[in-house]
Amino acid sequence: MNYPFTLKISSVTNLSDARYAAGAWANYLGFCCDPSNTNYIDPNKMKEIKAWVNGPEIVLEFNKQPLEWISDFCHEIKPNAIQIPLEFYNPQLIELQLKIILEVSSISTIPVGITELITSDSDIAKHYTNSGYTVMYQIENLNEDIKDYNGIALLGLMEDKPGTRDHSNWTAFLEPYMN
Repeated sequence: MNYPFTLKISSVTNLSDARYAAGAWANYLGFCCDPSNTNYIDPNKMKEIKAWVNGPEIVLEFNKQPLEWISDFCHEIKPNAIQIPLEFYNPQLIELQLKIILEVSSISTIPVGITELITSDSDIAKHYTNSGYTVMYQIENLNEDIKDYNGIALLGLMEDKPGTRDHSNWTAFLEPYMN
C-alpha cells in the first residue's frame, strides 16, 4: 500500500496502534519521550513494542528535554529519527546522526538540513508544504480533506485492554488514499 503522502502514527502507547501502523504501511511510528505528557511511554515498554513491529521508522518525540536526556533515550532505543519542537532545537542534535523532524507552531526560519516538519496547524502545514518540506499535518478531524498535504500524522490513542483498540475510523479515513 502506498499513500500520496507521508504517514506518521504519533504518540503510540500500545502494541495495537503500533501493529496497525506497520500493517497500514506507515512511514513513521512515534513514541512520546516527554514524562510530563499523558502519552509518555516507559523506555522498556517502548522497546517491547518496537520488537514486535517491522516497517515504520521509529521516531522518539521530545519536548524541552535536555540534550543529554535525548541522547540517552536514543542510545537505549536506537530510533531512526527524533522529533523536537523548533524552539528547543539544538544544532548539537545533528551529532546523533538521526533524521530530525521539527515540530513547528508558527512560520519561522527552519535550520539548514531539516527537511521534515510536523504541525497541528493546517495553515502552517500548507505554507511549508509549498516551500519544499515534507510536512506531517497532525490531524484531529478524520473528516478533513487532506489532498493539499504531503504528510499526515494520526495521534495514537489509549486502549482499555491489550488488543481491544478499534482502528475502523483510521481505516475508513486512510482507505480512499491507498494505492
